[in-house]
Amino acid sequence: EKEDLKNQRFGLGREFQDLVETKEPLVSQKSDLLKQIEQIKSNFQTIIIKEKKIEQIQEEIEQREAIARTPAERRLIEKERWGIEEKRRELEKQRWPWDDKIKKIDDQINELEERISQIELKEASLINKQQEITKKEEKLALEIERITSAEDLETAENLMDKIDREKEKITQEINKISLNLNGVLAEEEEIEKKKKTIEQEEKAATQTDRRRELEKQRWQIEEDRRKVETKRWEVEEAKQNLENQLKRLDERKQNIAAKRNSIIARAEEVVRKIEGRPAPEPKPEIKLQPEPEPEPELKPEFKIEPLPAEVP
Repeated sequence: EKEDLKNQRFGLGREFQDLVETKEPLVSQKSDLLKQIEQIKSNFQTIIIKEKKIEQIQEEIEQREAIARTPAERRLIEKERWGIEEKRRELEKQRWPWDDKIKKIDDQINELEERISQIELKEASLINKQQEITKKEEKLALEIERITSAEDLETAENLMDKIDREKEKITQEINKISLNLNGVLAEEEEIEKKKKTIEQEEKAATQTDRRRELEKQRWQIEEDRRKVETKRWEVEEAKQNLENQLKRLDERKQNIAAKRNSIIARAEEVVRKIEGRPAPEPKPEIKLQPEPEPEPELKPEFKIEPLPAEVP
């Protein structure tokens, strides 16, 4: 479907370009014809000026004719009007060819405008089709994004489940090591008790042979303690490594959870756009007013009263 829409858009673009190439010379022709009309009007501007002047003269004559007092006076004015009318007719006959040219050009312009209008209607139709294709492409992109979001969400959920299983496994190992560490600590405590007992006996011994024997026993206990301490170090280090792994898994899970929440939010937005629902209005920001500082507590003033005077 995506390829089909792409081909449709390409075809519409080619049609639109053809229309543009067809319209451009028509627009150019119209512009040239309008210039011709302006040139024609400029050429017979002298005739128009003369016509207006004669019309004014004729109007004045007719006014004088209307107020003529005698038939003889009216007859003279009428003859004067005849002469002006003849001049006016001559000027009008001179103007007619120019009027015919303008009319012919106007007809050509009207024809061009009709053709340009038809092309522009086709252009508008193509634009509407392109807009429809754009909507379909956007919807298709949203559908693809919804599928991708679902896959990404499933991947994130699977990763989180895997991390939970790894955490459970490591937790069990930590519990086992903790039990082992408790045993080592108990063994170390028992050795400490033996060493303390030997040292007390060693301090109390008065005979050289007995002291030497106790010292040898202490040496052995100290060797045993070193072995137990070394073992404790190894167990503690192993436990620490597992706890570090657990911490890294927690951090990784938090990052994946944040991405999952982002995927869910975007998927909801995509579904909203596909269904054509309006975007929710942003929630108004609630600003907390600072609490007024409490007024300082006024402490009562203590005045030292003067001592009463001694009675003589």
